[in-house]
Amino acid sequence: MTEDKQPQFTVASPEYWQKRWEERKIGWHKTNVDSYVEILSSLLAPNFCYLVETFEFDETKHSGPPFFVSDKDLNDLYGEKFTLTKLDRQDAFEEQHKAWGIDSFFEKLHLITPKK
Repeated sequence: MTEDKQPQFTVASPEYWQKRWEERKIGWHKTNVDSYVEILSSLLAPNFCYLVETFEFDETKHSGPPFFVSDKDLNDLYGEKFTLTKLDRQDAFEEQHKAWGIDSFFEKLHLITPKK
């Protein structure tokens, strides 16, 4: 497809929200994520697939950003309205993470879909 034929997606278009990858390298700040999920829920297309990447580490040693998001946090936020499927969990620890005082850092990928 040539560049001028690329579909133009905007935040208001259903195509944009039907396949949306949520990659938040900064992470979620727990004080405003509820309103984010409510707004997102109202914009998603009926048969959407939504990917969420979250981070797992010892939050007692590093308070963020990025912020630690547990599987329970995800379930509390999305579980009532949507189906969550954990797709992957990978060790993403790098030298830079030592400066945060942590000794492990995992990236997790979840698929969120409509409840059937």
